[in-house]
Amino acid sequence: MQIKKNISEITLTLFIYYATLLFGWQIVAFIYIYSSMDDLIIAERLEQFFRYQPCLIGMGLVLTIIIDIWSRLHDRKGATDLAGLRQISKIQYGYLLLLLSNYILFEVDLHFNVLELITFFISLWLLKKLGSILYNPKKPGWYHPTTHGSLYIAAILIGCSLLDIFNLTKIQDDKLVYLILALLTFELIILYARFQYLSKHSQETNRLARKLMGSQILFFGTRIIVGIFMPMIFIVYSTFLYENPVEGIPVLILVGTFLERYLFVLTGSESPQ
Repeated sequence: MQIKKNISEITLTLFIYYATLLFGWQIVAFIYIYSSMDDLIIAERLEQFFRYQPCLIGMGLVLTIIIDIWSRLHDRKGATDLAGLRQISKIQYGYLLLLLSNYILFEVDLHFNVLELITFFISLWLLKKLGSILYNPKKPGWYHPTTHGSLYIAAILIGCSLLDIFNLTKIQDDKLVYLILALLTFELIILYARFQYLSKHSQETNRLARKLMGSQILFFGTRIIVGIFMPMIFIVYSTFLYENPVEGIPVLILVGTFLERYLFVLTGSESPQ
């Protein structure tokens, strides 16, 4: 029973994290690519952007199939916790097909900017829909405004990190570093607000808060130190003090946002009796 529960938590974490990554990447990349007025720069950025699309699409398809199958198995047993995610997984099939179409058209020199604009707005809608699904009154650990705030901040942080990892820009050579520092600060505030909510809202959420500070303290502490404090310290050190770039900040952010998704899933894994 415990093994099945752990598999369910890991499956949910991977799907929610990847959906956040995919939507956030499309949104942030679109804004960054078309923030320039120079057609040559836009073309270079598009070339770099589409270079990694097949890998992201393939991974997205695999995870979408997995969450679809897993949610169907749960529904057969009377569980409905994954029903909302199965709904978004069905939509994501079409979304991945749109991304694949954009990639193929770009490769055959038939790229249309309007398709990128459509993809941008669909990504925004899907991110909002994912937040609405997770904001679930049946899950007291999720039924709080920080659910939306944490999701949107994570999507932007992941998108900015991928800009660096996929070589569209270096965040420390760009003004993105100020945005990331501000978002990490907000994320710390949201994390504090969520913990306060869990501690005081009800006996059920208080038990979840004690679980985070007990059996899950390693993940909770790693999430704060690796995902928030270390990137903030490295950014301040490299940008404001010595102006010497520090490698690895995007990776730390990705690890931190993944652990945040895991802890989020953990706080929704049990409902009141």
